[in-house]
Amino acid sequence: MSYNRHVINQADLDPFNIRVRAFKDDNMPDGPENAPAEEVKKWAEHFQSQDKARQELQETIKNADAFIAAHPELVDNEANGKILVNQANTMFGKGFHTIEHFDRAYEYLRAENPDFLKMNEAEVERQRVAAAKARYAADKARRTGPTEEELYSMPLEDLRVLDAVEAHGKPRGWR
Repeated sequence: MSYNRHVINQADLDPFNIRVRAFKDDNMPDGPENAPAEEVKKWAEHFQSQDKARQELQETIKNADAFIAAHPELVDNEANGKILVNQANTMFGKGFHTIEHFDRAYEYLRAENPDFLKMNEAEVERQRVAAAKARYAADKARRTGPTEEELYSMPLEDLRVLDAVEAHGKPRGWR
């Protein structure tokens, strides 16, 4: 009786050795032309899914580049990229991501976890100042008088009063 009959030879479990033995025993198809149709269909579906995943990855990279180009306040580094992709994966699932996905992930991170992303502080300050100036200009324009559209739709009498106010100041009784 052999004492080794229950011992498994590790070389027998090696995938390379398994393929070589199958090839030698003629139990392995040479290529798709000799394989059963079901096997060829599985291979084709596998390769198609791999190709689709590769194309989606390329499109996601292009979308990420477009997003980064539109946000100069965000430092373009590997850590920020991983954080944004991780947040997009969390919010929308793994796979293809649109520019909108990156926008929404970025807005969430800025609102909920502002310290996660490395920002270009000089650009952030420049954008803050520009937004404040725009807000001021919009408020000033709102306070200066009616718009051109409103002037065209005003009754003639109101236009005459408005002209008198501009020419001579407020008439008595106006507050």
